[in-house]
Amino acid sequence: MDFRNHELYVGADTPVWAHSLRHRQTAILRALRANGLSVARLTVRVISIPGHAGAQPRVRAQPSAAVMQALETTACSIQDDGLREALMRLSKTLRG
Repeated sequence: MDFRNHELYVGADTPVWAHSLRHRQTAILRALRANGLSVARLTVRVISIPGHAGAQPRVRAQPSAAVMQALETTACSIQDDGLREALMRLSKTLRG
C-alpha cells in the first residue's frame, strides 16, 4: 500500500481480492474521507504471487502511522460486515 498525491495504491494478492476492492471502492473512499483522509482516487493492482512463473520479489513500502490509523478507523466505522472484515485483514497484513 502506498499513499501519494491523494491517491491510495493497494496491492491485492489475487484477482478476486482486487475485484472485490475495486467493486467497493466508492464505499471505501467515502469511509476514508469521512475519517479525515484526503483520498481522491483508489488504485488496486494484483501483485506478483510468489511461486508463480515470472514472479519477482516486491519491496513493500510501510504505510505511515496516519494512513494506518485512518484505515483502522474507517474499517471500524463501516457497517457492511464483509467490507469491514476485509479492511481489518488488510490492516493486519500491512502491519506484518
